[in-house]
Amino acid sequence: MPSSKRKIRVLHHLRHLGLGGTEKTCELFLSHLPPSTFDLHLAWENEGPRKERFQRLAPDVKMWHVSRDNPSHWQEVLKEIEPDIVHVYRSGFQEWPEPGVDMNVPHFVETNVFGFVDGNPGVDKSLFMSEWLMDHTLSRVPENMFPGRFGFVNNPVEEPYTEDMFSWREPGAIYLGRCGRPDNGIYNAVSAQAAHLLRMQGYDI
Repeated sequence: MPSSKRKIRVLHHLRHLGLGGTEKTCELFLSHLPPSTFDLHLAWENEGPRKERFQRLAPDVKMWHVSRDNPSHWQEVLKEIEPDIVHVYRSGFQEWPEPGVDMNVPHFVETNVFGFVDGNPGVDKSLFMSEWLMDHTLSRVPENMFPGRFGFVNNPVEEPYTEDMFSWREPGAIYLGRCGRPDNGIYNAVSAQAAHLLRMQGYDI
């Protein structure tokens, strides 16, 4: 006999529908949350190439275009959805929307991609993308700050990335990932540094 229990209404929020890791994290959540349990919504601010991918991979998700410059429309969206949970994917510090400022909802969850800590006590749960990132971030904040609020969800890695990538693999080969990123303030040529260290240790790079 079908259950009469109401679905849990979850409103996910993204600043951009681009191709970055923040959007990929949201995509993974939307792809794996069962629509039989959750009534899923996605609010986004800026158009981008991942919109069609969201629509294809998660066709049951209802999409809403919102803007911080139009707070009345944002309130209309919240009123229509009446979300039980708002899940915001953040790539920066204290990004809009903020609980208790831009909205009052039963539960507010943030996925914290780069290890920032939002001091807003209205954040019910802060999810990091790995245990290492969580531990690294919390080592820089006062102990027992917001007890029970912090957790992590390891992002799965989908393989193979392309069919050709592994066709030339050799035994003992070392694979180096992203060479860096151009964003001001966080540029880090991590793979170039790793290659240098490996070469100094005698590896044939």
